[in-house]
Amino acid sequence: MRIETPPAFFGGVREFLDAELAADTYAEIERVSEAFEAKVPDTSLVVTEEAAAHLDPPEGLALAALNSVGLVSPAVHAALESASPLGRLIQWWLIGVTAQLGRRAAEETEPSVAITAAARSSEPPSEDWVSGTALSPGEWLHRDSSWIAPWFMALMESIPQADRTVLRRLAAQQAESNRRSGD
Repeated sequence: MRIETPPAFFGGVREFLDAELAADTYAEIERVSEAFEAKVPDTSLVVTEEAAAHLDPPEGLALAALNSVGLVSPAVHAALESASPLGRLIQWWLIGVTAQLGRRAAEETEPSVAITAAARSSEPPSEDWVSGTALSPGEWLHRDSSWIAPWFMALMESIPQADRTVLRRLAAQQAESNRRSGD
């Protein structure tokens, strides 16, 4: 058995059947095939911190995540519109955490996101993570047993207090969810 893409299959008509299709037929086959391929998602894709920096989220997905948790400040919107590596990382984290915590329904074609902003453990996930004790009492639960990603700390320093509160809650809930599930 041989599996072919439509362009390759119809390209073989000339070679194997000694038949000819019109040039505009080949162009139409190619156009339709490209349109179909663009709609077929890579469901095996898992967006990690490393991948997020170089991968644009699907159109409108970051905005849907932002709206699902009520973030409104221009600083957060600017991060969502940024094509910088940090901007993309924030976008993907927000997409992943809002789906993980049920703040919005994940789209059927949405890739999995394996990015965490905080972790509950006795040891940091990586040496550059910051201890929860770096935040003021009342600002972070479980300060003595949690670690915060450096990119998340940088984000917290650049946005208004109201949005910091929302994002800290999301990060803390994600850390607790991951701890309970053993991730």
